[in-house]
Amino acid sequence: MKHTLYVLVVLLLLISSQAWAQNSESNELRQMRIRIHTLEQAVYRGDVSNIPTSTKEDNSAYESRLSSLEEDIKQLTAKVERLEYSLSSQNNGLSTPASQNLANPIVSSIPVENPEDLYKDALLKIREKDYLKAEDLFLRFVDHYPEHKLLDNVYYWLGESYYARREFEKASMTFLKGYEKFPQGNKSSDNLLKLAMSLREMGKDEEACITYNQLLSNDSSASLRILSRAREEIRKLKCS
Repeated sequence: MKHTLYVLVVLLLLISSQAWAQNSESNELRQMRIRIHTLEQAVYRGDVSNIPTSTKEDNSAYESRLSSLEEDIKQLTAKVERLEYSLSSQNNGLSTPASQNLANPIVSSIPVENPEDLYKDALLKIREKDYLKAEDLFLRFVDHYPEHKLLDNVYYWLGESYYARREFEKASMTFLKGYEKFPQGNKSSDNLLKLAMSLREMGKDEEACITYNQLLSNDSSASLRILSRAREEIRKLKCS
């Protein structure tokens, strides 16, 4: 009887500690989403006053501060996605019957490298700005899990790993492939925006203009940040 009570107490402690960790991560996730929304609003309004600079009139400084804001958004988005899948994994773990865990304390059904862990590891490398390693992990994901639900996100972040290293041709091909495979995916507007930005960096202004206009006309689900950036780029390129 005492042994049974002890086991129950231990199980309750384990479950409550996991729930506490989940609640803590949920709060962090909520705060990061608020931060992303605030940054997107700042980019949309052109309000970059929260980034220190010696002059506010200089165009290059303005561009630099906008890029800094977008880099913050990119890093926060990577962290949010990583936390989301971490929470999802914990939820799955909590839903597993305790008796099953006790009956099979050693045997695990989780593969050595499952797709969610691979994805989270790759996102971590993006946050650490280890883009070469991120590329390797995302390519491994594409090779091993070509039908996975996360593939939409994978193509976008793989493109980002190229874009960050100024490999614009590879970036453009990856963003294009991501958009073509998932035209209604949650990263479709991001892929279109970065495809256009990659084309512009390659000196293909006409193709970039076509892509920006397609983004504005076809993608009503795009965030204010993405739409604002597309309009700004159209203005700078003098697209028709």
